Amino acid sequence: MWSDFYVLIETTHDELHLLQEQMLISPGDVLHVRERGADQPQVFRLPARYREELLGRGVPVIESPPYRLVDPGIHDRRASDDFAVWMSGYKDERIIAKTMRYLADRFPEYAALHEIGKSTAGRPIYALKLSDNPWADEDEPSMFFIAAHHGNELLAPDYVLDLAHYLLSGRDSYGEERLLDFLYEESNAAGTTHYRRPIEEEYLNDFELWFIPLVNPDGLDVAWERAYWSGRKNARDTTRPRGRWNKSDGVDLNRNYPFYWKSGVEKASSGNGGSIFYRGPSAGSEAETQVMMRLAERERPALALSYHCFATKVLVPYTIEAASSPEPHAAWRLGEELAAAGVSHRPTKRYIADRNLYAVDGTDQDWLHHRFGTMAFIVEGSYLTPDYEPRARRSVQGMRRLSLRALEAFAEGPVLEIHVVDQSPHVEGDEVA
Repeated sequence: MWSDFYVLIETTHDELHLLQEQMLISPGDVLHVRERGADQPQVFRLPARYREELLGRGVPVIESPPYRLVDPGIHDRRASDDFAVWMSGYKDERIIAKTMRYLADRFPEYAALHEIGKSTAGRPIYALKLSDNPWADEDEPSMFFIAAHHGNELLAPDYVLDLAHYLLSGRDSYGEERLLDFLYEESNAAGTTHYRRPIEEEYLNDFELWFIPLVNPDGLDVAWERAYWSGRKNARDTTRPRGRWNKSDGVDLNRNYPFYWKSGVEKASSGNGGSIFYRGPSAGSEAETQVMMRLAERERPALALSYHCFATKVLVPYTIEAASSPEPHAAWRLGEELAAAGVSHRPTKRYIADRNLYAVDGTDQDWLHHRFGTMAFIVEGSYLTPDYEPRARRSVQGMRRLSLRALEAFAEGPVLEIHVVDQSPHVEGDEVA
């Protein structure tokens, strides 16, 4: 995570110069990231190797800064209209929306941008639908690729955006080419050059693929602009003083879904509004949860990958140990296949399938699996917020293999599909069949 790479301190220019002399800090190791009045403490970013000595000297260290101080390059990425620039670093709400619009505009025959609802604070929640008729509701299996229930997991949206771009363009999001790309080079009606192979065309033609990279835009905004660690939850006012934001506010959206909500399992969620695991006042109470539930009720997804950071695991339903998983457990077999396909690029960890990381209830994964039989997985990526180049990029590229394996499994089969065309009960005389 970012704190393994950087430390942020508050000090004056004069005090910094003294520290540089005493600690032999190279000028090249210091980045001035917040300008204040000349007589006020400034904010500087230094390599993490100086952390312990700085703390020992009593230098004020910022433990939960707004992430724009950790990654000041966000300002240039926000201002850019270049896809390659957007993909060169972490993304805020504006860049994520720009990227989704870019894909919809460049590939209109296969991509449509939908606003599926609004967050607690009124921010739009977008979904990019990929299909051969993206504005039509066809009788094809729906699949969900979801990220950022927790707004401070800044790498998770990239897993979703990269996969969407890859399926549409046939190309790596970071400009890397495949050896035989020239065999598949074509242009569409919008004048966009792409390199889709038959297998990618098959996915787009046979499935309805929904990409929701940012479930929690309010939390992401808090992480970038207020306090990184506080961005996990949404914007509900849950702590005193009421009526204004403070760092403990919010609901953990992935404790708010109805299945086994408030299960009673110790530490699976919390009823304390200041807890990072606060489950909300009632099951499905949050605007963001309701948006995702409405979409799921309409689409009844066959597959759902819900991306998080950063345990390097594929979590198989049911994650809540109070619930009995199905037997035979088809999701477990698929989960092991996905884990085998993923490449973590993390030296000490590879992807494995598991039931959970710790006690947890009210997750989207468990609700989807119980409600619709969805092959639903929480996929914990291999990093949280490392330097984007090369660690984050490699993590995204390794996750792409895992996600593609899920599509491949459904395309190859064997798969049993059940199409419900009429949900109303069939009445025979006085009996309901």
